[in-house]
Parts: sequence; C-alpha cells; structure tokens
Amino acid sequence: MVKHAPATQWHGVSQKRLPSALATVPFAGMSSVQEIEEAIERLDVPQQLQLLRDLPARLKIIPEDVAALHNAESAFGFWDNPDDAVYDKL
Repeated sequence: MVKHAPATQWHGVSQKRLPSALATVPFAGMSSVQEIEEAIERLDVPQQLQLLRDLPARLKIIPEDVAALHNAESAFGFWDNPDDAVYDKL
C-alpha cells in the first residue's frame, strides 16, 4: 500500500502529494533526453505536477534558486493582458 504525503501548495492550488512521479518514469535504460521527455509526456497531469515539484531536488538545484525563480514569476504578470495575448502563442 502506498502512503500519500500531506497536501501541498503549487501555484496556489492545493494538491494531494502523490508518490514521487520520478519513481513512475522508467529512466533506467534510457539513453537520450528525448526518451526521457517522451516518458514524461506519458504521465498524467497530477504525476507531471509532482515531477515538477520533485525535479529541482533531483537536479541538485538549491532551494534558494527555486525560490528565486518562483518569486521572479510575478515580474512577468505585467504581460498577462488581452493586448499582449497574441504573443502567448509564439
């Protein structure tokens, strides 16, 4: 039986923590980034969100850098408007 961790927040959305999504991606034996990308694309959305939360630690990105990236997102809020929506598809 798999135990689930407590709920967490991700971009303001409460999500029940799933077992590590990294454990569900069969990286062993993969020889290219493309194979890993294809495996990730086969994950369902909750597993992809969990992977997104777990990946910085697996890539050895320090928490301060992750926090800085998250804090920087608000700087781009200025561009979230109907006039600039045409650029969202570039």
